[in-house]
Amino acid sequence: MKYRISYFLFQFLLLICIGTAGAEPTTVTAKKLKIGVIGPLTGEGAEYTKAMFDAVKLAAKNFNDAGGINGKKIEIVSRDTKGDYGKTRDSVIELINDNVSAIIASPSGWSTFTPVSMANVSKTIFMVVGTQRHIGRSGLYVFRNSLPDETATEEVIRYCAEKLGYKRYVILTSMVDDEACLSVAGLYRRALQKVGGKVVADACTNLDLSIKETIKKVKDDAKGPIDAVIFAGSAGNAVDLAKELRSQGVQAPIVGSEVLYNTEFLKKGGSAVIGSLLYTSFTPLSDAPATVKFVKEYKAATGKEPSVLAALGYDSFMLIAGALKKTGTTNPVDVRYALTGIKDHPGVSGMISMSKDGESVKTPFLIKVEKGAKGPEFRLIK
Repeated sequence: MKYRISYFLFQFLLLICIGTAGAEPTTVTAKKLKIGVIGPLTGEGAEYTKAMFDAVKLAAKNFNDAGGINGKKIEIVSRDTKGDYGKTRDSVIELINDNVSAIIASPSGWSTFTPVSMANVSKTIFMVVGTQRHIGRSGLYVFRNSLPDETATEEVIRYCAEKLGYKRYVILTSMVDDEACLSVAGLYRRALQKVGGKVVADACTNLDLSIKETIKKVKDDAKGPIDAVIFAGSAGNAVDLAKELRSQGVQAPIVGSEVLYNTEFLKKGGSAVIGSLLYTSFTPLSDAPATVKFVKEYKAATGKEPSVLAALGYDSFMLIAGALKKTGTTNPVDVRYALTGIKDHPGVSGMISMSKDGESVKTPFLIKVEKGAKGPEFRLIK
């Protein structure tokens, strides 16, 4: 019952603060040296979120073993939201009532949107890991550690134009996840305009036409050679698309997003996905010292290779811990300023800076699928 009362209290406070949402508070109580971590550890999305939790724990161990903050250790407090709205809300209220310095949230379940207003009202640093939604612009205390698709799509198309000489593109957009897919397709279209690339055919999949009919239509619309097929959709749909393209004689490679960067894309796609080009915010293929060390330690701790979400979770903890250490206080106003002032932090996912509106600034890794000794494999090309 007390959590329900607390929830309405936060909503009441939110209404009071709406008129001054952009203003800094004059006095703020310092918080505990604790960082909460939320996300579904059971239910849908649990496998991906667990990797993030494991990485945050590893980051905390490394940071604390290195001396912490003047000898004081940062405590990690985990909450399983089970992918449920009510559980997520109550978990965040518990953490805020516990006066944690910050909350790190997974991109899945209700973890992204549910806590935003409560985090801002309570002046609790809230960092969402891996989401493509611009959650970092939702308030002074809300941050997003994720590779911006705007930057990534431009890097991929620039590489296609300057290194591969591609000029004629087909854009196919999956309608399974309208918001995310339409966004990526739109960004690729904008990136093509900047380099003078030509969209010779454009279609949406999962609508009235079958994949076979869709490919036939774009072939007819293209009226000539196709250099690359940009696909905004899931890895599974990309595999089906690649196979149908090959069966109809289209050898143009798939150009996609980070969602294609998984082993299932290789295993199920086989020879049909060779030549595919995509971007990612993290790859174990990087030879950067911080990445090599992280991959080794994560494997030793979990027996698995770190995922993108794991790497971003590790970096998120280190960004917050670094801000706490720099300020020498848990006062959220000071910590917020320290976070927005971060420049060229050597993260395990590459160099990271943080903009004034809470968005991470980073450069994508470009990955190409090439033929390997045991089948298709990912190769780091930039």
